[in-house]
Amino acid sequence: MFRFGWYCRRSAVLATLAIATAGSAQAQLPSVSSGTLVLQLKADAATVITNGSGHVTSWTASNDPSIVLTSTGNTPANITYLATGMNGVPTVKFIDAAGQNQWLRGNFPVGLNLTNATIFWLGYHANVVDSSGYYVYTIGTDAGTGASMFSHQKDNGDIEIYNGDTTFAGADIDARDEVYTVWRTEHHGGTPVVSHRAYADGVDLGVASNSVGYNVNPDPHPIYVGGYQGGGFNFQGVVSELLVYQGLLSAEDISAIECYLQARRTGLPAPDCNSSGTSDCVDLGNDTAADCNLNRIPDSCDISAGTSQDTNTNGLPDTCEVVQLRLDDTNLTWADIDAVVLIDYDVVRGDVGTLQSSNGNFTSSTNSCLANDHFGLTWPHGIDPVPSLSYWYLVRANLPTGPPLTYDTRSPRQSGSRDAEINASPNSCP
Repeated sequence: MFRFGWYCRRSAVLATLAIATAGSAQAQLPSVSSGTLVLQLKADAATVITNGSGHVTSWTASNDPSIVLTSTGNTPANITYLATGMNGVPTVKFIDAAGQNQWLRGNFPVGLNLTNATIFWLGYHANVVDSSGYYVYTIGTDAGTGASMFSHQKDNGDIEIYNGDTTFAGADIDARDEVYTVWRTEHHGGTPVVSHRAYADGVDLGVASNSVGYNVNPDPHPIYVGGYQGGGFNFQGVVSELLVYQGLLSAEDISAIECYLQARRTGLPAPDCNSSGTSDCVDLGNDTAADCNLNRIPDSCDISAGTSQDTNTNGLPDTCEVVQLRLDDTNLTWADIDAVVLIDYDVVRGDVGTLQSSNGNFTSSTNSCLANDHFGLTWPHGIDPVPSLSYWYLVRANLPTGPPLTYDTRSPRQSGSRDAEINASPNSCP
């Protein structure tokens, strides 16, 4: 019986987010279908009111003018409006280093159900000592009601979420101090296995799971921006926009919202290289544009710009031309990647045991070039492993001009380059 084993190196892969660019006038908040927008605090001259000294006295929601957050505490001097503070885009700065309990506070409409919520904010934490915890926002109250708050804070360098009952910590985020970042928290109602998540530019920050749940009900629904509802714990940093959605948004909607916020962050014109009418970031997030090489640029733009070759003119970068290989007891077979251009193929074989013991090193585990420049779609492998042995096989295409294509996959989970490692082996195909 022919046995086939396959192993490849794996490495931790951080979720990445496309960075699109747009001027503040061009970046428009997209609509979503998986949740309801209940609050948009967007820093601009129309919604942020300041006194004669430039200190913020109120911030009105862009989506609902009945939601007005007003300055509290001793004076408004610790909150300022910067018209071009974020790469030419407006932002609000909080500097309550003296602990004067300065924040902005307002109320959501009566009857709002926030059992589940998805919250985004664009800005950063200041590079200051945070041994007591600094709250960017809190929603709800902990006045004897137990787990009834949503929050985002930084404490001792770590991201933390407090639900009115227990604090749950995640990764160290000091490296993001004073770096404009798109932050996201997801709060799940009831008692699910995982009741919250926290992200920075799409990277999961690993906030500990719990089954406490969140349930900011019933009324009132106060919201504080720049601090906690009690004394101290005041935020130091900047906020350019804060969005609160009722419900847990879908991956597609999250991509669209984070793309919009990334666009606001840069203050530059948004690229739409394929002239689709939407930014490249939105196209990629919605899978309406292909990105097989995962460089966050539509493949069609790579090809038209000459940064990726498409020798056989099939609309796919040559580096993504992956041959689908099958095998049975005697033969390897694969599908032709192009029905018009005459293509030949290379086939290599290696030892799975060596690949596994070398932590996925294809240089040391490649032991034979079975076929070189082979015109055809099949090859007899001619081997039946004895018990305890197994072999791997890979095939790549060669176009009439240019270098060979790839042994690699299109998967972001692949670690390293098979092409480079196999080409370094003395047993590779020339």
